[in-house]
Amino acid sequence: MLYKNDVPYKLAETDIKTLKKKFPRFPLTVIYPPERIKKSRSPQNKLPDKPNSIAFPLVAVVKTTTGTDQWRYAENVIIKEHGVKKYTPKNFRFSGRFQLEEINIELAWFLFTKSPYCKGGMNQGKLTKFMFEDLITEADIKAEKEMLRAQVKALIYGGEMGMNEERLRKVAKALFVKNTDILTYNQVKIAVEQAISKDPHGYERFVEMTDMDELINVRSRIQSLVDMSMMRYDPVKKQWEWIGENGKPELICKVPPAANPHETIYDYYIGNKDFQSTVESVEKSKTRKTKKEKEEVLE
Repeated sequence: MLYKNDVPYKLAETDIKTLKKKFPRFPLTVIYPPERIKKSRSPQNKLPDKPNSIAFPLVAVVKTTTGTDQWRYAENVIIKEHGVKKYTPKNFRFSGRFQLEEINIELAWFLFTKSPYCKGGMNQGKLTKFMFEDLITEADIKAEKEMLRAQVKALIYGGEMGMNEERLRKVAKALFVKNTDILTYNQVKIAVEQAISKDPHGYERFVEMTDMDELINVRSRIQSLVDMSMMRYDPVKKQWEWIGENGKPELICKVPPAANPHETIYDYYIGNKDFQSTVESVEKSKTRKTKKEKEEVLE
């Protein structure tokens, strides 16, 4: 039975929907949070050292817009002398895995929505002692990730159904793949996938990037200048630099601590019109120089 401020509380349809929106089907399983399972200190023991058991109160204080409410789950209540109520069980005890059937829906609802010890719960506090095993959501997330990977692979390796070579090379530069112009088409494909795989959100960003022409153009221009040794990132000084004809570097911008150098120079370009103009001038200068060199060769 549930109690709100010591008054019996019956679950409403909206309460049940809240629980079933997160966990559509019973049974539900309560397990230890991963951080509670420690690697065994004994080199001979291949199994982890789990807590023997965990106990936590079946009572919770929940903040509201007007103050606080006290919620409690109990199977029995005894009225003692002077009207004092004794609720049992006082604590929830389990040893790593506890299964809840639909008949236990009130307990499941209390644990997920009210208990401060539930990791990922709606009233999670600083100290968590349990969580719900959510195999359905885990399967959905895994399936979505695999579908996304399949979509990306089709764009990279799909031949006529995927990106054409010119577009993929430009995207590769936008991912700051070095020397894309001298790589074979298949090398570009591999390099793009490797660049995506290094980023935890690489697959999502790749799909988003494919429709963002301005972003691709800017980032590929930056990488082209790097490939032509016109600019570089100095990892020691943590700064972007122009490289003059005499090889002497000139500061473009500093990279803040823990910031990504490539994202920094991209943001710097977007927010600095003077830098945009300089990039355009450098590109034109390089184009004229290359054209002149070709003409001299022909002569």
